Amino acid sequence: MIDLQHRLAVVGIIVVSLFAVLVLRLGVLQTVESKSLRVRADSNLEARVAIPSTRGRIVDRNGRVLIDNLAINVVTIDAKKLKVGGNRTATLSRLAAVLHVPYSTLENKLDDPANSPFAPAEVARNVKESQVVYIEEHLDRFPAVATTQTWQRVYPNGALAAHVLGYIGRINKAELDRQPDSSFYDKGGDVIGKAGVEKSFERALRGVPGEERITKDRLDRVINRRVVRKAVPGMDIRLSIDINVQRLTEQSLEKTLIAARRNVFSDNSSEFIKAPAGAAVVLDPRNGEVLAMASYPTYDPSEFTPSISPERFAQLRDAKPSPFVNRAIEGQYPPGSTFKLFTGLAAVKAGITTPDATYDDQGVFKLDTCAPAVPCRWHNPNDQPYGVISLRSAYKVSSDTYFYRLGYEFAQLGKDRDNGIQKFAREMGLGERTNIRLPGERRGALPDRAYITRVHALYPKAFPNGFWSLGDTINVAIGQGGILVTPLQIARAYGTFANGGSVVDARIDLQVASRQRMSVAPTTTVALPDLRVAAPASVTTAALRAPRAGSTTPSTSTPPTTVAVTRAIPLTPTATLAPIVSKPLVEGTVDLPDSLRDPAIAGLRDVVGADGGTARQAFAGFPLDTFPIAGKTGTAQRFREQDYAVFVGFGPLPAPKYVVSMVIEEGGFGRQAGAGVRRIFEGLAGLTVGDVRTVTGVTKER
Repeated sequence: MIDLQHRLAVVGIIVVSLFAVLVLRLGVLQTVESKSLRVRADSNLEARVAIPSTRGRIVDRNGRVLIDNLAINVVTIDAKKLKVGGNRTATLSRLAAVLHVPYSTLENKLDDPANSPFAPAEVARNVKESQVVYIEEHLDRFPAVATTQTWQRVYPNGALAAHVLGYIGRINKAELDRQPDSSFYDKGGDVIGKAGVEKSFERALRGVPGEERITKDRLDRVINRRVVRKAVPGMDIRLSIDINVQRLTEQSLEKTLIAARRNVFSDNSSEFIKAPAGAAVVLDPRNGEVLAMASYPTYDPSEFTPSISPERFAQLRDAKPSPFVNRAIEGQYPPGSTFKLFTGLAAVKAGITTPDATYDDQGVFKLDTCAPAVPCRWHNPNDQPYGVISLRSAYKVSSDTYFYRLGYEFAQLGKDRDNGIQKFAREMGLGERTNIRLPGERRGALPDRAYITRVHALYPKAFPNGFWSLGDTINVAIGQGGILVTPLQIARAYGTFANGGSVVDARIDLQVASRQRMSVAPTTTVALPDLRVAAPASVTTAALRAPRAGSTTPSTSTPPTTVAVTRAIPLTPTATLAPIVSKPLVEGTVDLPDSLRDPAIAGLRDVVGADGGTARQAFAGFPLDTFPIAGKTGTAQRFREQDYAVFVGFGPLPAPKYVVSMVIEEGGFGRQAGAGVRRIFEGLAGLTVGDVRTVTGVTKER
């Protein structure tokens, strides 16, 4: 009995002690730690929510809209207010019937882990006006469902200039980590520029998002909302692109591909030209402004707004040739005979030849003695002899042996000068990026002794010969031997020649400013006319949706099926667009006196206008007397592929305003690319634009 009482006393002491500790802890929590706990509790219930800014527009040089923002209807669901079970299932089922979308689509968007926990989930976009009316008039049937408006990118010209403009998409972790201030992006599904101008000018186009603080109590009820920073709209970007020239260039490129496919690969072959892809550029050589940039195949950036399905993205990503590659700046191609311009100029400057010096072209260039691994003979295509020719006529007929001989003479000058051709070409702008503000630009390649040594050290198996040979210099002289250029790069180099020797950066942007500033004429006066901002009819015919209050829209008892109303941010059709005086950024200058340029220009004019010129067939009938053009063909070889067709031309002479380059992958003949460039020049000259003729091969100029 005594033992039992003793045990109960011990238990009682323990219980009292525990109770005392509990009381003491409660006292500490309510007094000493109450402030810190309150702050912690408050911070756990407060969230920062981004207020998206309106993305800036993109317009062409004359103010015509290339990308705008469209006001659209959005349906959202507050997942925490939607009960799991019957209520959720019934609501989603009714909503799916109204929106004409699968139940699973709504469910997946509602449960998307990327959704913000402090904002309703967006489950439908581009909702028809009548559907919005139906939902709002039957909210009792759609608990936790709401409608609102947001902005969506719109492309009035469809896929035109897709590679220049680019597209937007949901930001991923890697992109978020690269941002200097990731707080400007909503981790729950914000968008970012993924390609083109949308990517290059992301910070300017995006603007500055606002910020809202939302406070909830422990029952998940919003008890306070306050805007701590208002959103600042993005800046508008005015490009150097002329939408009419862009359309002309894209159409001409595609027509050239079609025309090339009608040709056979060689005179004794039944294999047709493949011509699967290509690129073209129109450049102003005076200031480097890009008036048009086309790449084929292409894509439609509107497919990415608001998001592209994984299946469709995979289809585009895996397509061959890839539509995502901007071949105008990312495609690296052998220039073929278009490079002969630089070989000839370099040879005259080095004292190897003169414009009047002649050479007896017998169709073969032979060496008396041959070194190991160096051929003894180099041929014109089909061993075609051209007889006694000068530099001018060598350009006209594109004689390989004439330039093989110049390459040999360069090699004979000695090791300290055997890279003279590449050095001069580099001075003209080849082998270097043009500094255009577009992502993905490649620099090409101008192989020389140092280059071979470097790549041999890096890739000894791929480049087993770590030395520069006589044959390498001879091949370089005609634009082969590993030389690679982009269509923009070769256009800029020819632009350097056309403008008299100024190497200017290529430019895609003319102005970055707010919409208000872009509509105010500057004080400077220029020769350009004032042009008006023309609002595309497809996006300006309707006003933004009016508030629901006082609506006289009749109530409907069945889900609507009417077509959506298109609404856009109102433009100002009468706003005067500020003219821009473009100040070219000159990287360097090349000494090109008239005594050097004039014979070369004469030879390049003969290419398109004289009998025997390699592009005479392509330019037959073009009014060269009133719109003089000079140009050069190139038929470039690539291992295990059909020849590539290249052409570069500039005009009107004597003060060229345009340089046009075109490359057709596996296009067969340089003159076929010339036929496409001819069509572009027809449009630039204000002539009637015809189709692209199929130019037969006959003789394959290199």
